[in-house]
Amino acid sequence: MNIHSLLDDLTVYSSLAMLAKTRYFRDDHSSADMPAHLAAIELDVPPIVGVGLYEVRGRSLAGEVDPAFRVAQWRGPGHATILYHHGTSENPYDMSFRYILPFRKVEIPANLIVLRAPFNRSFRDFAASIARLENYVAMMATSARLVEELVRRLHDQGAGPVVVSGTSLGGFIANLHHAHYGSADAYTPLLAGAAMDAVLLDTIYRKLVAIQDERSAHDLRRALNFEDAFSRADLTKSYPVLARHDRYIDYERQARCYGGRSVRVLEKGHVTGALSTRFLRQHLLAAAGISTDGDPPMV
Repeated sequence: MNIHSLLDDLTVYSSLAMLAKTRYFRDDHSSADMPAHLAAIELDVPPIVGVGLYEVRGRSLAGEVDPAFRVAQWRGPGHATILYHHGTSENPYDMSFRYILPFRKVEIPANLIVLRAPFNRSFRDFAASIARLENYVAMMATSARLVEELVRRLHDQGAGPVVVSGTSLGGFIANLHHAHYGSADAYTPLLAGAAMDAVLLDTIYRKLVAIQDERSAHDLRRALNFEDAFSRADLTKSYPVLARHDRYIDYERQARCYGGRSVRVLEKGHVTGALSTRFLRQHLLAAAGISTDGDPPMV
């Protein structure tokens, strides 16, 4: 095992101490499937009028949901727009966004919008929500529907190419939107695929999941795997990045989701791959048609 994989494993073991009593799906592992959740989402999305935080009210099969999005930079119609979704329990939710797209330090001629999933106002909210599988599926479905609402509005407002991106969970959200809507101009899923079930059941990450029997595992796979829908998407619009030594987002397993599509590969693990911010930024901006000449190296 190399240092990249070792860091991933150590991160899980350190999380075990915090999540000993708050493991995933500890109270209930039943849920409607993803298409049913997507169809049930209702969102009251405010109009985009410039830079700022936009709270969104919504309803789902799991009850009320509270996603949000922040317009971090607004260049207006005619400019490319990047919609970025955070990773699992990221706190603050825009942490990886600020590292990958540091628009105050690096010139990025694009509209920049970062999304916050429901149940992610704080780590406490997230830990409470993952007690039930239904909440987790609703979280993913809500974020995908919010992406769709924003893509439609941005196109209506005359925005340039709209690129949907995210790291880890955020990359899965990007692919989920691609699978069921496909309305963005490009997708850059970072360290993600379409087999979320495999992350939770077939990797070391399973130590954080309170599912042991085959029936509950089957319920989880049915609810969270969207490979079939993703295989029917226009994957020529997808520009994925995976890490070869990732212990959570298994390279071989998730690469299969992309069929014959070329995948850029980092010789890293999940943690060290997510920290390769200059590489991820240049990859993302290239998909948006934005030159990265002059981008200074990250310290």
